[in-house]
Amino acid sequence: MNSNIKITNPITQQDYEAALRLIEENLYKWDMTIEKIQSSAQGELLLAKDNDKVVGMLNMRYPGKIFEEIDDEFFALDKIELEKKDIGYIALVSIRKDFQGKGVGRQLVKKTIKQQKEWGSKAIIVHASKSSPGNASEKLFFSFGFEPIKLHKQPWHEYSQEKGPKGFWCQFCGNPCTCDELEMVKYL
Repeated sequence: MNSNIKITNPITQQDYEAALRLIEENLYKWDMTIEKIQSSAQGELLLAKDNDKVVGMLNMRYPGKIFEEIDDEFFALDKIELEKKDIGYIALVSIRKDFQGKGVGRQLVKKTIKQQKEWGSKAIIVHASKSSPGNASEKLFFSFGFEPIKLHKQPWHEYSQEKGPKGFWCQFCGNPCTCDELEMVKYL
């Protein structure tokens, strides 16, 4: 692991631009904007930097907040015996390709778990992409004790078809998106 890598909150316009590039280069091109990233509450967006260069990002939500943004149908809440207000969420993790496999994602998730505990979360949910190279997303979360609770078959398929290739492009499978996502939970 590179000892120059530090986990920080974004503070500059260039940091937000770098976070958006990581999302578009490694995950999806869609209607995510710098303004949407900036609207994350303080602490919800973590950056991994190698000196001053952004090499990874993780976007999370305060406990309960994700349920104000996304319909309950996208969650297996019947399998989690907690109130929504007690559940944090990891929305996006993206690591620059030349830094993948070097522990950057581990540092971001470790910091996120600590932060979620401080915020009072009793559990964290994530949707791990089954299409990430080498199934890295799922492996990362398993290594932290996240447990699978539901496989969501092609949750972006309909949305990606509606938006078309110029409005939504999955870096794993193109458009329409055929990726499956494994919903996972970690109790704190």
